[in-house]
Amino acid sequence: MNDAQFQDWMKQLAEPAASEPPTASAIWWRAQLRGRLETRAQSTRPIRVAELAVAIACWLAAAVVSAGLGPSGLAAFIAISVAIGGGFAAIALKEV
Repeated sequence: MNDAQFQDWMKQLAEPAASEPPTASAIWWRAQLRGRLETRAQSTRPIRVAELAVAIACWLAAAVVSAGLGPSGLAAFIAISVAIGGGFAAIALKEV
């Protein structure tokens, strides 16, 4: 692709597309899909809550064990926990 082709392509992208409104079947299909997604989210909510509770319980158990190792063990555990939490927050999928 040369510069002229690139410029033409950018102009095409910049022009507002003459889009037609969605058809009735497309609207119906999207509504069905949204309904299925909402149903799935509602039905899996108890599982997600239980997973979170277990994760918190495991973290607390690990904190108690590391506290038994002394202040340096607890400090290392907290530092590692913060690093892991920051990593998960950076790569977690965000809802738009």
